[in-house]
Amino acid sequence: MNLKIFANTSDLLYDRHNYKLFQNNGKSIVFDNWEDAKSYWFEKSSLGTLGYFEVMDKKEKRKGFK
Repeated sequence: MNLKIFANTSDLLYDRHNYKLFQNNGKSIVFDNWEDAKSYWFEKSSLGTLGYFEVMDKKEKRKGFK
């Protein structure tokens, strides 16, 4: 069995990234927080349909005039 382990380095909220999960069927799902991404992975990993995550920086929300 190939066990994959995720480590936590901080218990503080961390929301500077989006997490794109690529599935083996070519589709992908984007999560806006790590907790949801990690929960989905552990819930679905036994199906053998998951590929890998791409960690993406969130785009900054600009304030003011363009």
